[in-house]
Amino acid sequence: MWAAGLVIFLGVAIAARRLLHLGAMERPLRSPSDVLGPQRESIYCQAGSEIETRITMMAVSLNEAIEEHRDGRSELAAQLFSLVVGEWIRLADILQNLQALTLRYLVLAPYTLPLRPLTRRHFLSPIMSDHVRFHSFLNQFIFRPRLRFQLHVGILRHATQILTVELGRCGPATGAFSGRGGRLDCCFHDFDLVAKEALVVFRALLACLPDSALPDIAREMSRVNDGKTVRARALADH
Repeated sequence: MWAAGLVIFLGVAIAARRLLHLGAMERPLRSPSDVLGPQRESIYCQAGSEIETRITMMAVSLNEAIEEHRDGRSELAAQLFSLVVGEWIRLADILQNLQALTLRYLVLAPYTLPLRPLTRRHFLSPIMSDHVRFHSFLNQFIFRPRLRFQLHVGILRHATQILTVELGRCGPATGAFSGRGGRLDCCFHDFDLVAKEALVVFRALLACLPDSALPDIAREMSRVNDGKTVRARALADH
């Protein structure tokens, strides 16, 4: 009986939400497609260039490790994979710093831009599919745009940690170490997606911030890229 009542309650809540447009974002002062302007674009590029360079380096090293493993040179494959792990952890540090910075400055934004919802179809690994499915359900009952923005960043922060731990289960000694479509390939795809999505969210934040906040966030970006604010130790401690 209580189950039927819960279903009815959820149905009424969703219908009321759509009727009252409670899920709509407030009208932004800038469009997401607008040029940020020189100062904001410079801040964004500090994060973007660092993250994209590290992702490219990881992709090259990972492909080489997989090729060496396929050719039977397991020792060299293990060495290359070790380089990938080290770079992955450093990038995870940067991403968590950037995500923490985004949340810290969100309180200064007078409005928030709409973000693309994260769904299961964006990810390849089962662990991320399950993670996003739960938050997608929760997102249906969050009506305030700022809280939705915070939830989006929270999903990315947890995803960074989850995928870093998952990497530890995908070494050359495991059956997950294979090429296209394998567990390791799916893990890297999702980590790459999380990194790019973190940049999209940070760019959206920059578009919302008042000019007075830009000098402070510009100074903090150097600490983000140094990886000194947050340490991603999930893999090392696992």
